[in-house]
Amino acid sequence: MPLHYKIDILAALKAKGYTTYTLRKKNILSESTVQKLRKGKGLSWDSLRHFSTTLKLQLSNGDIKAVQGDTGHAQARMVTDQYAHITDRSRQNPAQQMEKEFFHRSNSLDSPTPPSQDDSIQAALQLIQANPDLAKLIIALKGVSGT
Repeated sequence: MPLHYKIDILAALKAKGYTTYTLRKKNILSESTVQKLRKGKGLSWDSLRHFSTTLKLQLSNGDIKAVQGDTGHAQARMVTDQYAHITDRSRQNPAQQMEKEFFHRSNSLDSPTPPSQDDSIQAALQLIQANPDLAKLIIALKGVSGT
């Protein structure tokens, strides 16, 4: 038995930033489900559960265990088998973060620089680049101190 709603679901989703294009592109709703909603037809319980689980996966950045517990699936594997296509974006986030931190970091792994110190170093470098006389003064002071 299909479920019918008192609100326009597509309009409510659009107001939250989910256009029909986004809903289909991110695999939140299938094309047939979007068409049913456009025509005012009801959704099946399975469609509603798929929509809910898909959205929860995206909002939780792919936290499968949290979604599994929330949706009542007996095992996390049930979620991954059915909704693996949803977590592609969330898998890219950690990969991009690791690439940024591991491959593009200028510091050695043996002595990581705290972010605040890194910011201070960048600010000092910009100051020296903008004032070449300051660089000469620092070099002269280094020679005086003997270090």
